[in-house]
Amino acid sequence: LRASLKRLGTDRIDLYQIHDVEFGNESLIIEETLPALMKLKENGDVLSVGITGLSLPMLSRIAKAFPVDTILSYCHANLLARDFSPFLEAFGENDGVGLINASVTHMGVLTPQGPQDWHPAPPQVFAAGDRVRKLCEEQGMNPAEVALRYALDYPGPDSTLIGVSDEAQLASSLSVLELEVPEDLQAEIEAAVEP
Repeated sequence: LRASLKRLGTDRIDLYQIHDVEFGNESLIIEETLPALMKLKENGDVLSVGITGLSLPMLSRIAKAFPVDTILSYCHANLLARDFSPFLEAFGENDGVGLINASVTHMGVLTPQGPQDWHPAPPQVFAAGDRVRKLCEEQGMNPAEVALRYALDYPGPDSTLIGVSDEAQLASSLSVLELEVPEDLQAEIEAAVEP
């Protein structure tokens, strides 16, 4: 932490997250990692502590066993998956936990170029992504922008996290704030992803 603070040129970290908890040992996260981070919070080195991951059940178990300030989940609140809020809304509403939605393009499935070769989703997710891309392109719309608009309107999360690799992607993401997705396109997308 001290080395990171020095490199960052700051005296504290606003949000310190344990990333991709499903790749760690759940009991160690609860019994060792989170208590250590909470000591950093008590010392004022860290303002908030959170967990991130794909597995909603694991995120829920960890947060119930050891209260955290934020829960970030990805690929659960977008055009292809809508289980983030129903699963974790109790944390945001009752415990003051900040819910962060990430990977609104389902790790690239809903981008114009489609997913990377390493993407772990099952074939039906790729097929649904293909259908959504085709529908968007037929109406001259960028599927990533439509996906981001949907995520911004998704009820439940307190924040939507996006990633950008260059100024063009940043401009595209910012343009979504003014984007209105035609109702007929939204209905067609709903039908295309339903199966």
